[in-house]
Amino acid sequence: MNNAPDHLRLACRIEGVELPGGIQSSRVKLALQMARDDYETRRERQRQGVRLAKAVGKYAGRKADTGTHQHNRRFAYRRQNH
Repeated sequence: MNNAPDHLRLACRIEGVELPGGIQSSRVKLALQMARDDYETRRERQRQGVRLAKAVGKYAGRKADTGTHQHNRRFAYRRQNH
């Protein structure tokens, strides 16, 4: 288990799983890789959709939350002066 990838060791620590054999280890690796691939595919499709919407003028991005930005600036200023 010491030579397993970081994401596999983390998943096993979180779940409390003992990996007694190579088959179970392979199953966990496969599940983690499938989840990662799915995540990356969804992100890429989202990027493609945003790119297409921007091209036809239907997406301009998210509007800035000026209230939160103003609050964060005040908080940062107070931290610098203490």
